[in-house]
Amino acid sequence: MWQEYAKKRRMMPVRENDVKEQAWQDNQNKKDYLNGYLAAKRKEKMTLDQIQQLRLNEMCPSVKYDDMPHGSNITDMSGYAVKMDELMEELERDRLNAIEKYTEIYHKIKLVEDEREQEILTYRYLLGESWEVICGIMGLKWTHTHRIHAKALKNFKMV
Repeated sequence: MWQEYAKKRRMMPVRENDVKEQAWQDNQNKKDYLNGYLAAKRKEKMTLDQIQQLRLNEMCPSVKYDDMPHGSNITDMSGYAVKMDELMEELERDRLNAIEKYTEIYHKIKLVEDEREQEILTYRYLLGESWEVICGIMGLKWTHTHRIHAKALKNFKMV
Protein backbone atom coordinates (compact mmCIF):
# COMPACT_ATOMS: atom_id res chain seq x y z
CA MET A 1 0.00 0.00 0.00
CA TRP A 2 2.67 2.55 0.97
CA GLN A 3 4.65 1.55 -2.13
CA GLU A 4 1.76 2.61 -4.36
CA TYR A 5 1.50 5.87 -2.44
CA ALA A 6 5.24 6.50 -2.80
CA LYS A 7 5.07 5.67 -6.49
CA LYS A 8 2.18 8.13 -7.00
CA ARG A 9 4.00 10.78 -4.99
CA ARG A 10 7.17 10.35 -7.06
CA MET A 11 5.18 10.64 -10.26
CA MET A 12 3.32 13.81 -9.26
CA PRO A 13 6.22 16.21 -9.79
CA VAL A 14 6.84 14.63 -13.16
CA ARG A 15 3.24 15.27 -14.14
CA GLU A 16 3.42 18.81 -12.77
CA ASN A 17 6.61 19.35 -14.76
CA ASP A 18 4.90 17.95 -17.84
CA VAL A 19 2.04 20.38 -17.36
CA LYS A 20 4.44 23.29 -16.88
CA GLU A 21 6.47 22.16 -19.88
CA GLN A 22 3.31 21.92 -22.00
CA ALA A 23 2.17 25.38 -20.89
CA TRP A 24 5.60 26.81 -21.70
CA GLN A 25 5.56 25.12 -25.11
CA ASP A 26 2.05 26.46 -25.81
CA ASN A 27 3.23 29.98 -24.97
CA GLN A 28 6.25 29.58 -27.25
CA ASN A 29 3.99 28.44 -30.09
CA LYS A 30 1.72 31.44 -29.53
CA LYS A 31 4.71 33.81 -29.53
CA ASP A 32 6.02 32.25 -32.75
CA TYR A 33 2.60 32.66 -34.35
CA LEU A 34 2.26 36.27 -33.14
CA ASN A 35 5.77 37.08 -34.40
CA GLY A 36 4.72 35.91 -37.87
CA TYR A 37 3.71 39.40 -38.97
CA LEU A 38 7.01 41.00 -37.98
CA ALA A 39 8.89 38.18 -39.72
CA ALA A 40 6.85 38.81 -42.88
CA LYS A 41 7.67 42.54 -42.67
CA ARG A 42 11.39 41.75 -42.30
CA LYS A 43 11.24 39.52 -45.39
CA GLU A 44 9.47 42.28 -47.31
CA LYS A 45 12.17 44.78 -46.27
CA MET A 46 14.92 42.38 -47.31
CA THR A 47 13.38 42.01 -50.79
CA LEU A 48 13.04 45.78 -51.07
CA ASP A 49 16.70 46.17 -50.07
CA GLN A 50 17.69 43.71 -52.82
CA ILE A 51 15.74 45.75 -55.38
CA GLN A 52 17.41 48.95 -54.26
CA GLN A 53 20.84 47.31 -54.39
CA LEU A 54 20.16 45.97 -57.90
CA ARG A 55 19.11 49.45 -59.07
CA LEU A 56 22.17 51.00 -57.48
CA ASN A 57 24.50 48.45 -59.07
CA GLU A 58 22.96 49.04 -62.50
CA MET A 59 23.03 52.84 -62.25
CA CYS A 60 26.53 53.05 -60.78
CA PRO A 61 28.66 50.28 -62.26
CA SER A 62 32.10 49.80 -60.80
CA VAL A 63 34.93 51.70 -62.44
CA LYS A 64 38.26 50.07 -63.27
CA TYR A 65 41.37 52.21 -62.85
CA ASP A 66 43.97 50.14 -64.62
CA ASP A 67 45.05 52.47 -67.50
CA MET A 68 44.11 49.78 -70.01
CA PRO A 69 41.83 50.49 -72.93
CA HIS A 70 38.37 48.93 -72.63
CA GLY A 71 35.51 48.54 -75.06
CA SER A 72 32.34 50.53 -74.73
CA ASN A 73 30.40 50.25 -71.50
CA ILE A 74 27.09 49.59 -73.24
CA THR A 75 25.58 46.36 -71.95
CA ASP A 76 22.46 44.36 -72.56
CA MET A 77 19.80 45.40 -70.02
CA SER A 78 17.62 42.30 -70.47
CA GLY A 79 19.28 40.43 -67.58
CA TYR A 80 18.70 43.42 -65.33
CA ALA A 81 15.06 43.70 -66.43
CA VAL A 82 14.39 39.99 -65.82
CA LYS A 83 15.95 40.11 -62.35
CA MET A 84 14.07 43.30 -61.52
CA ASP A 85 10.75 41.72 -62.60
CA GLU A 86 11.43 38.65 -60.44
CA LEU A 87 12.23 40.80 -57.41
CA MET A 88 9.18 43.02 -57.96
CA GLU A 89 6.93 39.94 -58.09
CA GLU A 90 8.56 38.60 -54.93
CA LEU A 91 8.06 41.97 -53.24
CA GLU A 92 4.37 41.92 -54.16
CA ARG A 93 3.98 38.40 -52.73
CA ASP A 94 5.83 39.44 -49.57
CA ARG A 95 3.57 42.48 -49.12
CA LEU A 96 0.40 40.45 -49.61
CA ASN A 97 1.67 37.84 -47.15
CA ALA A 98 2.42 40.55 -44.56
CA ILE A 99 -1.05 42.05 -44.99
CA GLU A 100 -2.70 38.65 -44.59
CA LYS A 101 -0.63 37.86 -41.49
CA TYR A 102 -1.41 41.26 -39.98
CA THR A 103 -5.14 40.89 -40.58
CA GLU A 104 -5.24 37.35 -39.22
CA ILE A 105 -3.27 38.18 -36.07
CA TYR A 106 -5.16 41.46 -35.53
CA HIS A 107 -8.52 39.70 -35.54
CA LYS A 108 -7.30 37.00 -33.16
CA ILE A 109 -5.89 39.60 -30.76
CA LYS A 110 -9.27 41.35 -30.77
CA LEU A 111 -10.83 38.11 -29.47
CA VAL A 112 -8.92 38.52 -26.19
CA GLU A 113 -11.41 40.02 -23.75
CA ASP A 114 -9.18 42.28 -21.63
CA GLU A 115 -8.31 45.57 -23.38
CA ARG A 116 -4.92 45.92 -21.64
CA GLU A 117 -3.97 42.45 -22.83
CA GLN A 118 -5.04 43.43 -26.35
CA GLU A 119 -2.93 46.58 -26.13
CA ILE A 120 0.18 44.74 -25.03
CA LEU A 121 -0.20 42.08 -27.73
CA THR A 122 -0.77 44.77 -30.37
CA TYR A 123 2.19 46.92 -29.31
CA ARG A 124 4.50 43.94 -29.07
CA TYR A 125 3.53 41.75 -32.02
CA LEU A 126 1.95 44.09 -34.57
CA LEU A 127 3.85 47.30 -33.95
CA GLY A 128 7.10 45.63 -32.85
CA GLU A 129 7.62 47.85 -29.82
CA SER A 130 10.20 47.02 -27.17
CA TRP A 131 9.15 46.23 -23.61
CA GLU A 132 10.55 49.57 -22.43
CA VAL A 133 8.40 51.49 -24.90
CA ILE A 134 5.31 49.46 -24.02
CA CYS A 135 5.88 50.14 -20.30
CA GLY A 136 6.20 53.86 -21.04
CA ILE A 137 3.12 54.05 -23.26
CA MET A 138 0.93 52.14 -20.86
CA GLY A 139 2.40 53.68 -17.70
CA LEU A 140 3.15 50.28 -16.18
CA LYS A 141 6.16 48.80 -14.46
CA TRP A 142 8.20 46.15 -16.22
CA THR A 143 7.02 43.28 -14.03
CA HIS A 144 3.37 44.28 -14.27
CA THR A 145 3.65 44.53 -18.06
CA HIS A 146 5.11 41.04 -18.24
CA ARG A 147 2.45 39.71 -15.90
CA ILE A 148 -0.28 41.10 -18.17
CA HIS A 149 1.57 39.69 -21.20
CA ALA A 150 1.69 36.24 -19.65
CA LYS A 151 -2.03 36.43 -18.92
CA ALA A 152 -2.67 37.66 -22.47
CA LEU A 153 -0.78 34.70 -23.92
CA LYS A 154 -2.80 32.38 -21.73
CA ASN A 155 -6.04 33.92 -22.99
CA PHE A 156 -4.94 34.15 -26.63
CA LYS A 157 -6.51 31.52 -28.87
CA MET A 158 -4.69 30.53 -32.05
CA VAL A 159 -7.68 28.65 -33.48
